[in-house]
Amino acid sequence: MPMHATRPTLFRTIRRAAALSLAALGLAFAPACSDSSSAKPAFTTAQRAAEVPPQVEEFERLGYRLQQRAFATVLPGASVKYFHPLGDVLAVQDTASVVTVLDTRTGERKWVDQVGSPLITFFGAIRDGKRLIVSSESEAFFFEIDTGAVIDKQKMSDVVTTPPVQIGDILVYGTATKVVNGHSILARFRLWGALMDAPTETPPVLLGNSTTVGLVSRAGDLAFVDGVSGLAIGRNNMFGPAVGTPATSDGAMFIASRDHSLWAFAAEGGSQLWRYRTDAPLRFAPTYSDGRVYCDLGREGMSAFDSNTGRKLWSAPDVHGRVVALRGDRALVFDNATNAVLLDTTDGSVLDRVKLNNISMLVPDKIRDGTLFAVSPNGVIARLVPLP
Repeated sequence: MPMHATRPTLFRTIRRAAALSLAALGLAFAPACSDSSSAKPAFTTAQRAAEVPPQVEEFERLGYRLQQRAFATVLPGASVKYFHPLGDVLAVQDTASVVTVLDTRTGERKWVDQVGSPLITFFGAIRDGKRLIVSSESEAFFFEIDTGAVIDKQKMSDVVTTPPVQIGDILVYGTATKVVNGHSILARFRLWGALMDAPTETPPVLLGNSTTVGLVSRAGDLAFVDGVSGLAIGRNNMFGPAVGTPATSDGAMFIASRDHSLWAFAAEGGSQLWRYRTDAPLRFAPTYSDGRVYCDLGREGMSAFDSNTGRKLWSAPDVHGRVVALRGDRALVFDNATNAVLLDTTDGSVLDRVKLNNISMLVPDKIRDGTLFAVSPNGVIARLVPLP
């Protein structure tokens, strides 16, 4: 188990001051209420709730019922940067480095902490049992997930540039060097390094339930490594960097690239399975589910592919964004702005289009048949459950 660590006096003072000042910002669950939207910063729960309409009818048209709304702490001038459904808790981090942990079922706040300076780059949070691990460019912070107590703080060997993926006690990070680091939580240092041809800014991804990690460098260098040992399993390359986080199946990785292509690579050996060329660099990451890959191809719009063969099944030319959730034969597409589209996955036909007011993220707890969370920049979180 990690050794207990004590923060410097100055940091403890900052944390206490932050907690006192944040307590007035309105953090507890509140029922849905309606009002007009505004671009002004919100300081209380009531003000923030008024800036983000409940949009009950809009969500129902997308196949979801608004169950409740909760409120994460977001400092004035900041906005939500990361949102993570983590089982019975929700973890939210704003651009001022404030982390809020909420109870998923009730929406009530468990704890809040300003983890570091707003000038420090953070990469969100992951859950490790009863611990929340929050990663910055230079350190990993370990919190007791129910209370927010600081358990540990570990230095990184290199400047981190991606969120981690976890395999046992190993955290795999991309870095600003050409080496991807396998950081051991138990040993508290880099256990292994995988050499790439450029720094890695694309988040590492796990393939299914295996220990295989997929890596993509800023130059399009591709590697599959065993996350425990760091040993190479396969390599290949593209002609440009990836867009967003690659999608994965049990044995393959699917990558939208700036080199005008959607790629599929097998983990074993790294061989190219297929490639679909487009007339412009891609802008949205793909989504994989049940033998299909969904990706916005630009002029061709949202398209579905057979994941094994690369055969295009259909396209919806006027639908753009990323598939964020699937239910039955319906796919929900969101463009990270205001446009949500419900598609029939059998033929790509549009079932409904909805404008969402002041929503910057739609995040499911699982890609198929999951609960959906609609997150506003000012920290209002709507919990949406599937309609029968």
